[in-house]
Amino acid sequence: QAPEKELIVDVASLPRWYGDRGSRYPHFWSSFTSLSLTKGSYFSTRDDYRPTLAQFMEDVVPTAQLRRINNVHSFFDITSLLPASFWVEHFLSESCTGFDFRFGRDMAAEVASGVIQRWKEMDPRRLPKKTFAGMSLRNVNR
Repeated sequence: QAPEKELIVDVASLPRWYGDRGSRYPHFWSSFTSLSLTKGSYFSTRDDYRPTLAQFMEDVVPTAQLRRINNVHSFFDITSLLPASFWVEHFLSESCTGFDFRFGRDMAAEVASGVIQRWKEMDPRRLPKKTFAGMSLRNVNR
């Protein structure tokens, strides 16, 4: 197992440094094992960084060997930025060991249903132990 290497990202600063440059370095992003998202004191509205954060997540999460993604202080609903299929793919990746941030009620049900369906279709024995934290599992399809 690779040593822990955490990437701490101030999402408010993403538009200033990630943009066009960040996606050009997949080898750099692939070395991280955990991602912590935080929001510093930059003067930006919530919507200023959301498109860049969504692109960052789409570029980095599938490339990196992330065991965990942490939304520090739960400053916004990160799960609403990307479709449920994104979270299902990450959760069932060989590197992910679980989620420790909250999904909204509808998204939680959609992700849980997606995970259950994919779990039935695959051989999960090669995957590490997975932990859901803080998810409402009402209205989950069987």
